[in-house]
Amino acid sequence: MLLLIAIKTIRIWWILASLEIKNGLVITMDPARRILKGASIIVEDDRILNVIASSENSTEAPAADKVMDAAGMIVIPGLVDCHVHTVQTLFRGICDNLELLPWLQKYIYPMESAMDSEDVYTSSLAGYAEMIKSGTTTCADMQSVRHTDSAFEAAGKIGIRSLIAKSMMDQDIIPESLQEDTSTSIAESMKLYRKWHQAEDGRLRCMLGPRFLQGCSEKLLGEVAQISNQTGMSVHIHAAENSTEVKNDIEKYGKRTVEKLHDLGLVGAKSLLVHCVHLSDREIGLIAEENANVVHCPSSNLKLASGICPVPRLMQSQVNVTVGVDGAACNDNLDMFKDMKLASLVSKISGQPQVQVSSVSAMNILEMATVNGARALGMQDEIGSIEKGKKADLTILNMRNAETTPMLDVLNQIIYSTDGHAVKTVIIDGKIVMENRHLTTVDEDALVQKAQSRAEKIVEKAGVGKKS
Repeated sequence: MLLLIAIKTIRIWWILASLEIKNGLVITMDPARRILKGASIIVEDDRILNVIASSENSTEAPAADKVMDAAGMIVIPGLVDCHVHTVQTLFRGICDNLELLPWLQKYIYPMESAMDSEDVYTSSLAGYAEMIKSGTTTCADMQSVRHTDSAFEAAGKIGIRSLIAKSMMDQDIIPESLQEDTSTSIAESMKLYRKWHQAEDGRLRCMLGPRFLQGCSEKLLGEVAQISNQTGMSVHIHAAENSTEVKNDIEKYGKRTVEKLHDLGLVGAKSLLVHCVHLSDREIGLIAEENANVVHCPSSNLKLASGICPVPRLMQSQVNVTVGVDGAACNDNLDMFKDMKLASLVSKISGQPQVQVSSVSAMNILEMATVNGARALGMQDEIGSIEKGKKADLTILNMRNAETTPMLDVLNQIIYSTDGHAVKTVIIDGKIVMENRHLTTVDEDALVQKAQSRAEKIVEKAGVGKKS
């Protein structure tokens, strides 16, 4: 009984704790895109109680349980990563110089098949730790076919805000070890929904995850569309990533990838269409008309030789474009800052239709990683900006170092000069999950050791061989 009382007391302390972050340079990403010097952010429970500019009366700030001095620091909204596979974190560095489809067949499917529940837990936890350490507070995470409960458990433990999808695949082009029948795939996804959706006071949510068009039957995809409409769950799906994939879709259906997904009811405001490298003008029009969301994953698309997402054309069509890191097996890190920089640079490559040097600004890129990501996940009223009443998801950057000095244009420095190592402190749901680069909810050293051991066993079990 005494232990129970103690646990409840700790929980109440977290709920009632208040925090003031003062003297920071605050990039609000509010509708006016205000940048406030020397501002204070007041957090109570899991919400932002107020954002006080330095010119306002300091007496407006109530006494807080904890005061954090952010002098010389930059405070930005927690980054929103709209596509990651944390189940693949333990596959980091497994191969190079392969395109998407042989990469999947030779390495990814065998390694996912070899994983048990503890492997998935460890891989997911390691991925979430890396994301938090590089400033990500919310992610849309596509897992594998099995053991998705373990990913939810990992996200619950570490404190990240995560929308998790079980991968759904029922076609015979998928290895037998990962192939499902349609009814089982639906039933497992709905079981996860009933158990985990809105768990941890809403910090954990479920998504539907049909992996890609050719891996799923029309029956499965049609049922996914119906369930999304009934439950409000978002649909997380790879689309038009690779030219061979698109060619195969045309041969099978007589239509391009996004055209077929549209016919099946899977292009809409609740859709995360990941990659979208190979799009026709008609497909861009369909995405825009249906208010669907595109997730740009530049590092992955370049490493797997898939191509470049036509971001300037999508933006010109008013499509909501977001950013994702994809997975450690095809990116080798989960640092959103690195993908933000690359997203900006590849958007300026000459020779692409409708590309000008000024097509995609630093502000546009930061929007993709914050407010656009929040909108894509249906959470624009909760996260993505630093505003009164929103969730207290905050990333504090230490920019007092050689590589970010001088500070002449803060947005330029954030996009082009910064990486995850500049992240000093991360707050999610009003809780400090990393302070002074120290994770507060997991033992990082023990996690690193366990991840190495588990990864080696997966490689051996999958029979894919180590890269010397």
